Amino acid sequence: MPLPPPQLNRRRFIATVAAGSVATQLAPSLTAAEAAPKLPPSPAGGIDSATLAAAEKLAGLSFTAEQRAPLIKGVAARAAGYAELRTTPIPNHVVPALAFDPRLSGVRVPTGAPRPAIAPWQPAAIRRPTSADDLAFLPIAKLAALLRSRQITSRELTELALSRLKRYDPVLTAVVNLTEERAWRQVLIDARTDVWVSQPGGPHLAMTNLTGHPTVCVPTGFLPVKDQPAESPRRITAAMTFHSRLYRDELALAAAPAFQQTTDWHLRRPPIA
Repeated sequence: MPLPPPQLNRRRFIATVAAGSVATQLAPSLTAAEAAPKLPPSPAGGIDSATLAAAEKLAGLSFTAEQRAPLIKGVAARAAGYAELRTTPIPNHVVPALAFDPRLSGVRVPTGAPRPAIAPWQPAAIRRPTSADDLAFLPIAKLAALLRSRQITSRELTELALSRLKRYDPVLTAVVNLTEERAWRQVLIDARTDVWVSQPGGPHLAMTNLTGHPTVCVPTGFLPVKDQPAESPRRITAAMTFHSRLYRDELALAAAPAFQQTTDWHLRRPPIA
């Protein structure tokens, strides 16, 4: 009994038409290539100064002949590597790899009961060293534990780092520019401050996005839209942010509604132009 013809789907249609078109177009060119005399190979696998000059036009670059000379060998080596990658024949019907599977060939996926969830990392308990030198050489995990347990503040760590830079840089000459003022601007928490406020456009919000400090934004009015005439009625909302100590979210959450109870900016809307 003859087998039924294979069902024609989109993938099979594209593969069949592409294979037929390529075979039809390549047959005359292959015949001509076989009949043409073979030329001697060009230096460096076909990569020479003229090849690089043509590539420069596509990339929008411009090199001198002296600058191209040391590049020819490296580019030729890369071209040979690309050519070697393409020596493995991949038929047109092979589906592209759309998923990454890190397993090696023959490795099976483990089955059975799932592994227990890994508990989140917590810094071990530590006491603050009495020596400033010992404190300076503590790893970041132990410094984080000291900060979390309130045994040290970010201000003290900043003072320690700046003092050591000033003391040892004349010998080590490791500092190009000592940005002391910038370091103090980035100290987010003072030893006596539980909540602090940053105005619109300040650096604190961007930094707390990295440090994870609790932050609450509240509206404080409207500002003119940039690049608009001064008489334009278009406005954007201005905001103020309340920041609090790490792991003290309730402080920022208490300061924000207290501000809104004495203002009505959160009830207003900008005019629609």
